[in-house]
Amino acid sequence: MATTTPPGDPLLEIEPKILKVVDHLRDDLEPSKYKEAVLDVIFLRFISSISQPALANLGKQYLDFSKCDASILQSFKFPEPDKARWFSLKEDAEQIINQYANDRRNDPDQFIGKIFENIKRIPRNEDFGNEAALNEFIHLISSDAISNDDKGQDFLARIYEHSLAGFTSSQGVSGGEYFTPRTVARTLIAMIEPYQGKVYDPCFGSGGMFIQSKEFIERHGRQGNTISIYGQEIDRPILRRARMNLALQGIDAEIRWNDKGSFLQDEWPDLEADYILASPPFNMRDWDGGQLQDDPRWIFGVPPVNNANFAWLQHIYHRLAPDGVAGVVLAADSLSSNKSGQGKIRRAMIEANIVDAVVRLPGLLFYSSLTPACLWILSKNKKSSQYPHRSGEILIIDARDMGSMTNHPRCEFSNEEIGTIAETYKNWRSNPPDMEYEDIPNFCRSVKLDEIRSYEYVLTPNRYLDSSIYEIDELAV
Repeated sequence: MATTTPPGDPLLEIEPKILKVVDHLRDDLEPSKYKEAVLDVIFLRFISSISQPALANLGKQYLDFSKCDASILQSFKFPEPDKARWFSLKEDAEQIINQYANDRRNDPDQFIGKIFENIKRIPRNEDFGNEAALNEFIHLISSDAISNDDKGQDFLARIYEHSLAGFTSSQGVSGGEYFTPRTVARTLIAMIEPYQGKVYDPCFGSGGMFIQSKEFIERHGRQGNTISIYGQEIDRPILRRARMNLALQGIDAEIRWNDKGSFLQDEWPDLEADYILASPPFNMRDWDGGQLQDDPRWIFGVPPVNNANFAWLQHIYHRLAPDGVAGVVLAADSLSSNKSGQGKIRRAMIEANIVDAVVRLPGLLFYSSLTPACLWILSKNKKSSQYPHRSGEILIIDARDMGSMTNHPRCEFSNEEIGTIAETYKNWRSNPPDMEYEDIPNFCRSVKLDEIRSYEYVLTPNRYLDSSIYEIDELAV
């Protein structure tokens, strides 16, 4: 279980210093150099702190290598503070690589190479342009305050996640395609509660959804190993980053890669997932839809070739177990757009009674996209004994007035706001007489199918809630 940092702990003093220098480096460095200077070093620091058995398991589970000599990496020690210079770290890392390579029983490209593939090419300090900040970062991350136990590893995991978010921000729009903000992931997870079973993500990204899932399970007093994680990722460097991210959190996952993606080459053709958590790229234009016009997944209609929103929703629905539930982050115009047949697909999905709920999110939640966003909750069997009274209804939540701005600047939900959204959905699903749900003006309403038909299957909150505080109505286009 993740640990907390008690008052008076030396980590309380060092954490803000590390985050400050990380943010400084993000502003000063090109994204590729930031990744090498920050993300890889945090991971190196992490693997230097774990035990030999854990390290051997890390090699086996995350890097597809079952014969690693853990003592090689275990011998890695960060420089003493007076030697905490970037080139020293680089040379030490290369020495280990060379030592490993000289042992003919091992292939460095299978293990060490996958961890240090960027470090081999790192230039010296002067090529980065901010030697002082790099030296300070290595000095701080080498601190004895970061213990070689669960607490120290949890601390490094937090620093890594913060730094990964910074890398996403520095990447621009493309970076946002694989990093879902914590506040969004936590909201989705709190709504569908993936406590146990098979959990799947067809566009895995950095793995943040599953880190939040593990934390959610443990916060509720359960074991984080009660779920089996499956995923697919088309971008190999992002897959590598995801494996590092999950390794830092102690999460086992089956993530598969191919260069065609989940639409053209589904790596899990027989999977029936109990839960699906996904945050695909918004309004993805280039998804090879022209090659999939007769695909059996399109039971609600063939998605347009220039927008993958409803391709993702149908692929996700296709992968659900008979009683499965999915939570998907999409662009908000998926609630209203009629372009290229999207309205017809949305109509078919609503008539098929598979849409549980939609949540309109506030702006500025994402690190690298200004596109308005929403959540879709899909259910494979809405007529099940769990909540048959909600068949033919959809819960519509308008959360645009929630959240507060942070220093990033980004909008984030408070714990109370996440709880409000999640409890509203869970109460809506509850069976009488336990049902405590009630419509709340400007926030939520359970809408029957006949009314949705009268609005031509548009699901934007403005059509159903008294949302006059918003000047621009989200008209169907």
